[in-house]
Amino acid sequence: MLEKHVKDLLKVLEDMLSIQQELLETARSKTRAMVDKDVKRMEELISRESELLDEVEKLEEKRKGIIEKISAETNIPVENLTVSKITRIVPVELAFSLKEKSSSILDVLDDLNRINMLNEKIAKDILEYIDEVAKVSSEVMALDIRV
Repeated sequence: MLEKHVKDLLKVLEDMLSIQQELLETARSKTRAMVDKDVKRMEELISRESELLDEVEKLEEKRKGIIEKISAETNIPVENLTVSKITRIVPVELAFSLKEKSSSILDVLDDLNRINMLNEKIAKDILEYIDEVAKVSSEVMALDIRV
C-alpha cells in the first residue's frame, strides 16, 4: 500500500511541477507585459495566474491527504515526514523519482521567486513613475489655474 501512496504522491508532484512551470512562464510573460506597458496582456496573465494558483491549492490539499496516509502507514508523524525519510523506505526507483520531482519543483520555485521579485521591483518603479507624473501634472495644472 505504501508504494501506491508514493506513486499517488509522485503523480500529484508531477502535476504540481507542470503548473509551477506554467506559473513561471506566466511570470516571465508578466515581466514582458510590464516592460511593454501592455495592460490588457497583464490582465489576462493575472487572471491565468489566479486560475493556476487555484489548481496548486487543490493539488496541495491532495498532497497533504496522501502524506497523511503515508504517515499512518509508516507511523512517522506528518510533521516529521520528509522526502528524505520517504525515500529510505521505498524501492530505489520510487525513491529516485521522488527525489527528482522534489528537486525539480524546488528549482522552479526558486526561479519563480526570482522572477516575482523582479516583477515586484518593476511594478514599484512603474508606480513611482506614475506618482511623479501625477505630481508634475498637478503642478502644471496649478500653474495654469493661476495664469
